[in-house]
Amino acid sequence: MNILKFENGTVKILNEKGSVIKRIGDGDIIDSDIKQDGSRILTTTVGGKVELRNKSGSLIHTLGNREAVTAKFCGSYILITNKNGKKELRNSGGDLIFDLDSLSQFLKKSRIIESEKLKSRLLELPELKEHGQINDDEFDLISFILNYTLSEE
Repeated sequence: MNILKFENGTVKILNEKGSVIKRIGDGDIIDSDIKQDGSRILTTTVGGKVELRNKSGSLIHTLGNREAVTAKFCGSYILITNKNGKKELRNSGGDLIFDLDSLSQFLKKSRIIESEKLKSRLLELPELKEHGQINDDEFDLISFILNYTLSEE
């Protein structure tokens, strides 16, 4: 699997032996992330642009509203944090799934999820996945939402 080395606004993609495969950016990159399986790379630029790249660094497309300060993989989804602190979950095509802060507030205000119920649901997820009741993407998404909501308490 490739390795990312972030330095002076550029990202170097290194192979397992440490040889440079490609350099990305001209000093304008402020954040980068690599998907857990190494198949995709995210870069965030000074101008707030999030770029989705393949494992060799070639641009696939840009995501978001050009207000980003960080972008991280969350399973097969992408979590983008904007300049105003707002967090968005997007699919790899760039479509907005939801604004995490709004969803978290809604869940708390509506009392759909109370802290103890939330914690017990979180513990049930691995069993649901193991028995095929939810797939890997659903597991990642639900886990992330529940953990995020708990962390906001």
